[in-house]
Amino acid sequence: MDSLGALDELWTRLDVIAVDEPLVRRAAELARAHGLRGYDAVHCASGVEVNGPDTVAVAGDRALLDAWRVSGLDVIDTLA
Repeated sequence: MDSLGALDELWTRLDVIAVDEPLVRRAAELARAHGLRGYDAVHCASGVEVNGPDTVAVAGDRALLDAWRVSGLDVIDTLA
């Protein structure tokens, strides 16, 4: 399978989150509360939105991981 075919197959298994106004506002709150950069704040808000019993958030950024933990997500630190 080529790269685009692999992406098409993977895409069907992902929870794709629209970056809408409520998500951006939540990201701004998280950025302020946890000192996150813009993209990391959107990433954090997206994780919080899809959080469920099987959700695990994965990153290598300490501030992002800490914000997810405080928000109740299970996390994996890729740099640990």
